[in-house]
Amino acid sequence: MTVPLAHAFFDPDALGDALEEPFGRSQNALPLDALVRSIEIAALQALGEADPPPPLKPKGFVLH
Repeated sequence: MTVPLAHAFFDPDALGDALEEPFGRSQNALPLDALVRSIEIAALQALGEADPPPPLKPKGFVLH
């Protein structure tokens, strides 16, 4: 009885800690730099730019 009750209180707290800073540099953070780069590439291609910048590559299996 105690273990399920403890999970009911501590699991949402751990989830809140993981989602507290979605724009940081951790593995679970949103890759804002890569998203902005993909928008930049699409906008430049739509404007007819001949040589847009390359997409960002992951570093250590993490895309920032």
